[in-house]
Amino acid sequence: MDKPWRTEKDLAALLLARSRRRRTSIITPDTAVLIANALMHMGDKPTRDEIALMLCSSHCSTPCYACMARANIVAAAYGVRRD
Repeated sequence: MDKPWRTEKDLAALLLARSRRRRTSIITPDTAVLIANALMHMGDKPTRDEIALMLCSSHCSTPCYACMARANIVAAAYGVRRD
C-alpha cells in the first residue's frame, strides 16, 4: 500500500487535519520512527537569543541589536526552539 504523503510536511498536515476532525490516525512502524526522531530532536535547536550570543563578536552578556538581527536571519532559515 502506498503512503498517502510524500514529505514530512505532508504527513504533518495529514495528521493535523485528522486530529481536527477528531479522527484516529494509524501509522506504520516506519512512520512512527520518523515521528519519534523528529520529536526527540525538536529541542536540539538553539533559541534566537542563544544564536545571537553565539554570533556576537563583542561578547555581550545579553544579545545586542546587531547580533539579534543576524540571529533573526539564521532563525528564519533554519528555525529555532521556542521556550
